[in-house]
Amino acid sequence: MSKKGWKTKVAIAVLISVLTVILLSSAFSFAGEKYPNKPIVLIIPYGPGGGSDCLARTLQSVTPEYLGVVFKIRLRPGATGSIGVGEAAKAKPDGYTLVIYGQSETSTLPHFRKVPYSIDDFDVICQLSELPQGFSVYKGHPWKSVDEVVAYAKKNPGKLKISHSGTGGLAYAQVLQFELAAGVEVEDVPFKGMGPASVGAGGGHVDAVMGSFAGQRAQIQAGNLRPLACSSSERDPLNKDIPTFRELGYDIVMNNLQLIAGPRGIPRERINILSEAFHKTYKNRSWQSLAKKLMLKTNWRGPDEAQQAIRDEFNKVGKLVERIKKQKK
Repeated sequence: MSKKGWKTKVAIAVLISVLTVILLSSAFSFAGEKYPNKPIVLIIPYGPGGGSDCLARTLQSVTPEYLGVVFKIRLRPGATGSIGVGEAAKAKPDGYTLVIYGQSETSTLPHFRKVPYSIDDFDVICQLSELPQGFSVYKGHPWKSVDEVVAYAKKNPGKLKISHSGTGGLAYAQVLQFELAAGVEVEDVPFKGMGPASVGAGGGHVDAVMGSFAGQRAQIQAGNLRPLACSSSERDPLNKDIPTFRELGYDIVMNNLQLIAGPRGIPRERINILSEAFHKTYKNRSWQSLAKKLMLKTNWRGPDEAQQAIRDEFNKVGKLVERIKKQKK
């Protein structure tokens, strides 16, 4: 072998050795890094007072006990949740940016308009709860039943104003379902989240509101809203006296899962750490009590089961939305 060839081989061998050391050092460094070791940002894609905000506040008060770090709540309302969810999708997948999302942002909205993310852009950490959905009217109206509301709407086409959390979201789809099931025409009034939508109805600026009872909670408790029906598949366990739409003869059914997710690519060991902490939170009696006060229906699913659940809902709601669109034409 020539002297030049021998030197080349030695240089290559040295280079490989150096690269190996660097890679191994990086791997050991990452493996030895404690996670989490700094605050975790929790994005809420709606304004204050809605179901996502309610869940975030419960987690902020309990979960740090099991994670060892605090949550920084970041409100990112607008565009029916797609602004906040889109921000989460683009975040670094290191487990330090999470988002609370549900069916409006991932299962319903993409069927109505283009959004800056897809259902495949996220790693779901878990499901902690569901948001029982319902229909309430302003206290100043005399209506004591859904039938009375429907009778008014039929006599006054297009005059009944129903607020919701945003065009294209789950509550918006429920308003469309209501029109079809009741055979009426209403004016839907979008707000930036369930909190503002409920305040609008509670203040008499609109006639009624459709969406989560968690978002309506404050206005219901203040006596400003009168709940008439639940649009979930079964009665809300926290409001057992409120009948479902189906019980009343109206084919309106919408459930709303609440999930914790992060951008696609979070290391599985970090997903497991987060999931374990959230599961301990879920079993915590103080958290369960707080969730009940905020009208959140608790329901646990781990990472894989929750990921499949939201995909199933995406397919199911997609078929429903397509049917609504065809019937509206």
